Amino acid sequence: MVVLVAGDDALSRVISAADGSFTLSVPDPGRYRVRLDRIGYASTFSDAFDVAPGETVELVVDVVVRPVVLRGLEVVGGSRCTAGPGQTEATATVWEEARKALELARWTSERELYRFAWVRYVRELDRGGERVLDEQRSRRSAFTPHPFESIDPDTLAVFGFVRDEGGTTIYTAPDAEVLLSGTFLGSHCFALDRKEDDGRVLIGLRFRPINGRSLPEVDGVAWLDETTGRLESLEYEYVNLNRAADVRGEDASGRIFFREIPNGTWIVQEWSIRMPRLVEIRDDFGRPRRYDVRGYVEEGGAVTQVATATGVQLSGSQTAIHGTVTDSTGAPAAGARVWIDGTDLEARTDSEGVFTVADIGAGTWSVRASHPSLAMYGHEGSAAEVAVERNSVRQVQFGLPSISAVVSLHCESTALAEAEVVTLAGRVLNADGIPVRNAAVRVIWSQVRGSFRRSFEGFGTDSDSIGVFTVCDVPPGRMVMATASIGDLVAEAPELSLDDASGVVPIEIRFEPARNTDAARPSEGRGDDASPEALWLDSLGFYDRSRQALLH
Repeated sequence: MVVLVAGDDALSRVISAADGSFTLSVPDPGRYRVRLDRIGYASTFSDAFDVAPGETVELVVDVVVRPVVLRGLEVVGGSRCTAGPGQTEATATVWEEARKALELARWTSERELYRFAWVRYVRELDRGGERVLDEQRSRRSAFTPHPFESIDPDTLAVFGFVRDEGGTTIYTAPDAEVLLSGTFLGSHCFALDRKEDDGRVLIGLRFRPINGRSLPEVDGVAWLDETTGRLESLEYEYVNLNRAADVRGEDASGRIFFREIPNGTWIVQEWSIRMPRLVEIRDDFGRPRRYDVRGYVEEGGAVTQVATATGVQLSGSQTAIHGTVTDSTGAPAAGARVWIDGTDLEARTDSEGVFTVADIGAGTWSVRASHPSLAMYGHEGSAAEVAVERNSVRQVQFGLPSISAVVSLHCESTALAEAEVVTLAGRVLNADGIPVRNAAVRVIWSQVRGSFRRSFEGFGTDSDSIGVFTVCDVPPGRMVMATASIGDLVAEAPELSLDDASGVVPIEIRFEPARNTDAARPSEGRGDDASPEALWLDSLGFYDRSRQALLH
């Protein structure tokens, strides 16, 4: 980044091109310098130069390549809190590297340089804040300065980062503009921290509100790679929330992840804000005694693609669930469906039973797998709780049960242990193969004796939400007849012999298109060749006399 400087004031900025060239506009004739900022290296200043009215100055700046060393900086804790990051040489050094990335991110956001594609989400989390119970997503793509921005720093300085609007609590995250502002730097003190993350060492620039500041604030840490000096992320929690009572286990917090684009600019790639759902506990006199956390709402988003006129600069998500699905024999289950409960995220397995669910966020997800051949008998999916970390691919394996095992879950055998019985696994469908729910199903079986047939047992049930019904403990060697009805409409399955049957036997009852016999009769003024009016079943199994098409 090339910065035009007059005295101590930075007047304008620009990113140098691939060949190192740059162009800066000078607001007025005068004496200036140029500062060159490069992440991981010490800044370089040019010599002072004068610009006369109407003059164009060609400037060559020799950059001194002097890496900034963050490794070995002393991390010292203490209670002293003085505003600003320049309290010690160490904190000033780390802040300088964080500032460069933030300046680049702010400069990028001030210009509509890119076409962003991003996803926004709202998640419901459990009381522990880990397991995802539900997620609603929306996707957008547009030329925009940035898909994520905060509130004006001066407004935050007056009202704080958390405020109430009509009974709704609004949480605000800091962006690059806020973190660089004088109001933020003047109301927070800074210290250093260090941690290991996946084999790397990160050095942290911690910040907290200065003593005596009572407004809702943020207390957190900016993490930089100790080797490269690149800003990785910002983690923070909300403090000074001024609750009327204590809150047990509250985690009101947020995270921001930064990303360098190949052309040297920086963006916020991911962000999230976690907000607790609180229930008020009152004492015997009705006074607020404490709050309990019943769960969390997490709002956030992620940039999935960054494109320019010359091509895609950033694409894809690095967080995914990958694995295999096998059937009850251990063979690959091709065409199986794998989905995440509470979301619209799903995938299908290939011929080798392999799947990938991409574009997910970090958290603990309830993942399920099933196959159409099992789903038709009511299989709700083999389930697994999968914890996924950011920028990681979690491996999962699913083994599917057999059809017999799925159907047997609906049966509690009432037959004698030594008796052999048959289970009927059935479905009720309309004429177009659409499941019919809540149909009244009647199944009877009989035994042929000589030239006589005697019905001796039956079973009644309703089809479920996917048209499935199960009949257990049917004696083998019988003739089975099954009907389904909705109102006055009745459908009948072909008679089924169980002479050589065992285990699970499929049966299907299908409503067929019907004719309106009343409309088919000749009436006054119509000839005998009048065509009857066709009536069709809708997805619930009802005839619709107002539309002459199969309803879906």
